[in-house]
Order: sequence, then C-alpha cells, then structure tokens
Amino acid sequence: MMFLKKLAFVVIAMTLTLGVAQATTLTGTFNIDVYYGQGGGNSGAAGVQANLANPLLTTTALYSGGYTGDIDFADGGINEILFFLESAGGTLLADTTGIAGHLMSSGSFTDTTVLDITWSGPASFGEITHDDGVSLYLNGSTTLVNSAAPTSVDTSSFYTAVGGDYQLIYVACNGLPEVLKVDSNPVPEPATMMLLGLGLLGLAGVSRKKS
Repeated sequence: MMFLKKLAFVVIAMTLTLGVAQATTLTGTFNIDVYYGQGGGNSGAAGVQANLANPLLTTTALYSGGYTGDIDFADGGINEILFFLESAGGTLLADTTGIAGHLMSSGSFTDTTVLDITWSGPASFGEITHDDGVSLYLNGSTTLVNSAAPTSVDTSSFYTAVGGDYQLIYVACNGLPEVLKVDSNPVPEPATMMLLGLGLLGLAGVSRKKS
C-alpha cells in the first residue's frame, strides 16, 4: 500500500515537472521589421502607441528580415537600435546597415522606434516584460496583450494563446530604459494531463482502501 502511494506521488511530481519546468525565454526564428520616426511629442500620440494603428508602421522599414535567437532585449545603457537587437546574443539575418549606430529613442516622446515581430508557435501562456508599450496579437485579429501606452518602468503583461501566427508590436519612445523580454510556457499536452490524472486516481484509490 505504501509503495502504491509513493508511486502515485512520483507520477504526479513527474507530470508537474513536465508541465512547469519548461518555462523559458521565447526563442526561435522570427521576422522583425524596424520602423523609426517622430512619435508625436506626448504620451497619448498615435505614434507612440504599441498597436497596429501606429502610423509609423506605414513608413519604410529601416530593417526587415529574419532573426534567430531569444526575445530578451535590453539597452545595456546604449540607446541604439542595433545594439538592442543584438543584446540577446541572437543573429539578425538581413542587412543591418540601416540600424547600425541609429538612435532608438529620445525623451519627450519624439524620436521613436517601433518593432513589428512575427512568428508561428504552439499553444502557450507566458509573460512579456517591457518598457515602453507592447501589444500581442494572434492570427491577425485576436488581441492577447493590450499594453500599448508608454510605460515609466518595466511592466509585466501576461497572455494565453491556443497557438498560431503571433504578432508583437513594441515601441521605444521615451529614452532609456528600453526592455523587451518574452517568457513562454508550453500548454501541457493531453498525454501530460492524462499522466497527472492517473496519478491522482491512484492516490484516490489508495486513500479509499485505507478507509
């Protein structure tokens, strides 16, 4: 009886490990478009909002191409677009001439950079740490995160998605700090949930026999 109880606990522990321990910084291959322009001079201006209505998204991109690596960008005290995008140690796959040494943002919501990051991924839930604003969309229509307005400190936004085509809009518009980090947790697969169910049923059976 004690053996069965221990076995049930082991099954549950293994299942929780499979579902939780895989939480990690989002990594993979992405497409990144980088836009730059005048934000509008105040925190409510359309040009500093991290959403699909930002008018800077209709301008010519300074960079448009692939990126392989983590979505874990930080300014490191250097206010330049290329430094920001290389800060996670990943690889930009297209010509970076247009963003090399280029200012990322200045104070007073004037000089502004907008990142449009897209990728395809499975069902997941996670957290986005950002300064300034961010929005996350799924399949072109579903809003997962709406934190588009500029922030004054690092902010955490949470999301849950069934999987598909993701689009993240990030804006840097008010000088340093500039931060964008995405943590992604895979949604437990049916087999994992079945394993958890078996462990709980086993534990319940042992309890009934004891009573």
